[in-house]
Amino acid sequence: MPSCSTSRSVQKYKSSSSLTLQDVTDNGSKTSNKIELENATRTIESSSNIFVSSGHFFIGDGGLLSNVQMGGSAVGTLQTVTDNGSGSTHKINLTNIATSLETVGNIIAGTNVYASEFYGDGTTLTGIALSSDLTSNASRIGTLETDLTSNASRIGTLETDLTSNVGRISTLEGETQPVNRGGTGLGGCNTGDIIYGSATNTMSILSNSAATAGQFLRLNANKTAPEWATVSGGTGPSPWTTAVNDIYWNGSGNVGISNTNPQHSLSITGNTHSTYFHGDGSNVTNITLTKESSRNIEIAQIKALAPNWQRN
Repeated sequence: MPSCSTSRSVQKYKSSSSLTLQDVTDNGSKTSNKIELENATRTIESSSNIFVSSGHFFIGDGGLLSNVQMGGSAVGTLQTVTDNGSGSTHKINLTNIATSLETVGNIIAGTNVYASEFYGDGTTLTGIALSSDLTSNASRIGTLETDLTSNASRIGTLETDLTSNVGRISTLEGETQPVNRGGTGLGGCNTGDIIYGSATNTMSILSNSAATAGQFLRLNANKTAPEWATVSGGTGPSPWTTAVNDIYWNGSGNVGISNTNPQHSLSITGNTHSTYFHGDGSNVTNITLTKESSRNIEIAQIKALAPNWQRN
């Protein structure tokens, strides 16, 4: 019968109901089986590090993990990275061609910030000056500072001169302003007068007193000034009276058409044409009948011809 070692711990042969994890791992801490931990609150707790061999990973939600260093091909967010540390000695390249950096707060730089162009409201930026002009600006600022005494005296002179300015403004209001200052250069005008440009930067008045009733305004022959003119062919107001679409003459004289010495109410020198005539034609003379129509002619009066009458 083979011999048995009497040095082996008896604890390694306890019944399964009294075994502890320490007892099991004393015999061997490795297994090829899947280990399931079902404690609903905390399934594993370690007082030292937990290692995963190369080529293997932690799987599942690591959202509550802290102090996680991202490395290799692992992908994290900028928040998780900066939670571990927001400073870096490396140059950071932002390659988005539209908007590379967007912030809702201030940007504080301990050194220069370079860009091909800056966009947005720069009204609160201070200390901006052309580098090529800084030397000249320095001399100008120095001159301005040393000239404060002179400025104070000038301001004092301006304040004490306000009374004189009031007098000058009153004088200005009462003066006739020339054309080049927006005025007319004229002392005044009367109702109905017409102001016109008689020459470059020169205004003149066409007085209404120079006109008579019924005249109209026109340009003179040289088209350099307006003038009052009488309606051609008459003097004063029109002798005709208009009633809706009719026009009539109620005067005591005669009317001539192409006749300067009318002897009748209407005297026409030249031919007249009408579709027909109405009224008594007994005084019409030199009428030759060229065509008679077959109609009845009523003769109200027959006069004897002169003795020298003869038939044509």
